[in-house]
Amino acid sequence: MTRFCSAFSALWRHAPLWRLCVCLCGISIALAVFFPSHTLTKLAPWLPNHALETASQPNNTHNTALRPQASNSGSAASHPMPVHLQYPDLAETITGHITLGNHTLLLPHGAWHPVLAAQITDNSPYSFLALIRTELGAVTGILIAQATEQPIPLEQVMAETDVCHDDRNYLNNTLTTAQAVEDCAALRLITLHGPTPSDSPFTNEAIARLNVMGFPIPPLFVTAQWRHIEATNDGRAQVGTIDFLIPPLNPQTHQLLAPPPAWLKDALPSHPVSAHFVARMKKWLPQWQNILQASFEDQLDDTALPAGALRDPMAGNEH
Repeated sequence: MTRFCSAFSALWRHAPLWRLCVCLCGISIALAVFFPSHTLTKLAPWLPNHALETASQPNNTHNTALRPQASNSGSAASHPMPVHLQYPDLAETITGHITLGNHTLLLPHGAWHPVLAAQITDNSPYSFLALIRTELGAVTGILIAQATEQPIPLEQVMAETDVCHDDRNYLNNTLTTAQAVEDCAALRLITLHGPTPSDSPFTNEAIARLNVMGFPIPPLFVTAQWRHIEATNDGRAQVGTIDFLIPPLNPQTHQLLAPPPAWLKDALPSHPVSAHFVARMKKWLPQWQNILQASFEDQLDDTALPAGALRDPMAGNEH
């Protein structure tokens, strides 16, 4: 070791070209770590600025009912999709709650910023809103909320709660409600891959805007999904859905608490860090689900909110 150090010191003093190569090598390694290439992020997905991949993922956010319905007459050119998109100022801050389709939905703790808003006015009118929450430059939550503006045909929403009956989920929870209401929640692992990570074009547009704006999108999320269907007497339904994407990050380093394989459901028993985070999410989600159901039905008592019901595991020190 002494001989190696002596040789290195001699080269450093007397070989300027070699010294330059060593410096350039160090700089190149640093740049590769902080600005990894697509190939490198595939090998080490916990590196920052993880690039979106093209592989498919069955657990992506999706929505079967709340999407524009194709027209039965005329061409797409002569009948443009009745969609109104808005790109809000990301500096705007939203706290407490949002209102969609005349329904109030309570938000988890934190300062939320609007990413994309959409109103669809075809035969299945609904509203869409995407929000992001950050802390010290790191993304701590992406929330996708949708709600019908008026009742839509019940047959269009029959598959909406399928997400709550998937054995791959960490948790499936259905509330006991009135006969005409179905309310369920699911907790699952979701990754955002490729240019179209979701079945929803609006979700894809929101994620694309975040990428363009330079937000560091984490490689995976532990996602809370809520579905609420309320049937009307005329065979139609009011629908509300939320997909809350929560990245399991270390609050100091803003890196994943555990590598991606550790978040698979079957791998949790062997990885206590990821298992602990998922356990916290499983404890919190049913509380938030109760609040969402009550607020959607305008039956929420703001004075009786359970302590911590709006504070998810990544809410940090926000109030």
